Amino acid sequence: MPTFQVKSSDIAKELFEITGPEAHHLIRVLRVKPGEQLRLADGKGNVYTGIVAAVGKGVTVKITGPLASPPPPFPLHLYLSLLKSEKMEWIVQKAVELNMEAIHLFGAIHSVRADLSPSKWNRLVKITESAAKQCGRSSPLLLTQRKEETTLLFERESQKPTTHLICLESGKRKTLRDFFATSPPPPPYALWIGPEGGWSVDETKTADRLGFTPVSLGPLILRAETAAIHAMSSVLALAF
Repeated sequence: MPTFQVKSSDIAKELFEITGPEAHHLIRVLRVKPGEQLRLADGKGNVYTGIVAAVGKGVTVKITGPLASPPPPFPLHLYLSLLKSEKMEWIVQKAVELNMEAIHLFGAIHSVRADLSPSKWNRLVKITESAAKQCGRSSPLLLTQRKEETTLLFERESQKPTTHLICLESGKRKTLRDFFATSPPPPPYALWIGPEGGWSVDETKTADRLGFTPVSLGPLILRAETAAIHAMSSVLALAF
């Protein structure tokens, strides 16, 4: 059963109406009828069952009870350099399904683009919503676009109480397994994935100066989208 996001203030009401895109999906795609059950999330980690009371321009719903909530998102943030659209869309979708807390998109020096158009950004937002609905996630993925230069972004993010793991293709690095086998700091963790053209010398020097931990994803050079999924899955398996 797909999960639909509703306002937490609606949960306390005897009846409330779902409108907008969610209502369109319910009415035009799922063709819900009065009496059918729905799975509803309030965006704060709580999940409920509801029953369709009426269908008009919107869908009127009555809450019938709470459900056991899925686990909260893992405190793992992916910092992903901008890639070609279809690759980013795939990574974002899988990050939702893996229950990642956040993805932060940024333009690295060798990225294929420096920014996202409004239409591409809106498409990514819709993908996060659709993926959360499909996988039953109770809290939305935090998706941001950072527009600072990479070295400035490194500086700002390094001030947060987070362990930063930057994935490098060469140089002195640790495998993720070795890193997590040596009593690493507790989460949250940040994973940094560079562009298909690789990190620049200035970017790697800045990350090193700020104390980012360089990690290896194996003996072969991976495509950026493969590196992102491999890194996320590995950290989730080793750290949580």
